[in-house]
Amino acid sequence: MPYTLPTRLATAALFALTLGATPAFAQTSGDPVRGKALFEDTPGASGINTLGSCTNCHASIQDRRASVAGSSAQSPVITFETAMNKFGTALGRAQMQQFTALSVDDRGAIAAYIADTPAVNAATLTFTATAINTITASQTITVTSPQAPLGTLVVSKIEIAGTGAANFGRTFECDAKTFTTAGSACSFSVYYSPKNTTLSNPVVTITMKEGSSPDILRRVTLNGSVSTTTTPPTTTAPEEDSGGGAIGWAWLAGLAAATVALGRRRRA
Repeated sequence: MPYTLPTRLATAALFALTLGATPAFAQTSGDPVRGKALFEDTPGASGINTLGSCTNCHASIQDRRASVAGSSAQSPVITFETAMNKFGTALGRAQMQQFTALSVDDRGAIAAYIADTPAVNAATLTFTATAINTITASQTITVTSPQAPLGTLVVSKIEIAGTGAANFGRTFECDAKTFTTAGSACSFSVYYSPKNTTLSNPVVTITMKEGSSPDILRRVTLNGSVSTTTTPPTTTAPEEDSGGGAIGWAWLAGLAAATVALGRRRRA
């Protein structure tokens, strides 16, 4: 029977149900190391000799990542969920029908490998200073190596550039960092010390290479502002001398004595 459109839709729907339509089959992660083996030698790693290999359609994992992300960037950021959804959609195509023979775990492993790129822990960090020329508490940026890297991951450059970049500073724990262990991480701190009240929103760019790959870029936006909420100073009205009190009475007594003395001189 020909592989018609309804059949394709049914296949894709069945795959979606198998992957995560119910909590019993929900899958939120996979094993990228096994996924790498499956991607490079699908029949050998799966034990299903009738399968073709992922590399029959994709020149490399980077080629597949670019297709999934819709980006030509090297090792683009891809979530596991995105990779799984793309896999499910692909199974609706005739040439991908054979991969329905893979177990759910093996499909998840391939998706995990597709999503296994160098990562940072945040896309944006926000800082608020209480006044200019003060230093905020620092925040941390963590860089993590893939679980199944294509080569040794090396950080070649970290820079802060853009509007208000001079208002930020950082530590240097990850500069020229070489990740010798898969899945390892390094962290550095960023702080905000504004020189004026202008809003700052520069970007931290982390440039890396994975083996002999082209540059891999990860970016974190920094938002900095100065709080304008201040408490007005308390003012006290100056005291007025009404002539009373110790100083007032002494002054009046002196004035009276002077008046009496002046009167006596005139009579004399």
